[in-house]
Amino acid sequence: MMHAETLAYLFHNLPYDQKLGQPSGARHAANSTPATMIEIPSGMATLGQKAGEFGWDNEFDEHQVEVPRFSILKNKVTNGDLSGFRAGRRRTTTFLDPTQRRIAL
Repeated sequence: MMHAETLAYLFHNLPYDQKLGQPSGARHAANSTPATMIEIPSGMATLGQKAGEFGWDNEFDEHQVEVPRFSILKNKVTNGDLSGFRAGRRRTTTFLDPTQRRIAL
């Protein structure tokens, strides 16, 4: 898995003609995926990098944390999923909901 900051750095340094993707078409906006959840058991997770290895300044030091069990979607959220979710919600004037400390979609 690549760090998002590293990927952005690589894209930034590509020649412009290599940055242009193929048109995706409208089909992606309408598709949605089944909401299949995967159960992840609790356990230890290793975060960060060991000293002396390549990494960004915010990736040091390596340490372990206990992660409680959780559920996660099996597939990525599509534009169709997001559109369906937003259609069922009231529009807000702000994206930040300060009472919940989360983004309101």
